[in-house]
Amino acid sequence: MSAFFAMGGYGAFVWPCYILAILLVVGLYWHSQKKLASSEKD
Repeated sequence: MSAFFAMGGYGAFVWPCYILAILLVVGLYWHSQKKLASSEKD
């Protein structure tokens, strides 16, 4: 299992990128929902 997370030595670069991508997608979703609710009120 640790070999999977190490990814041949590149795990230190790959996993933070995955986390950053997930955070960006969640942030964009949240922002879009907030803007949609705001525009529906108007």
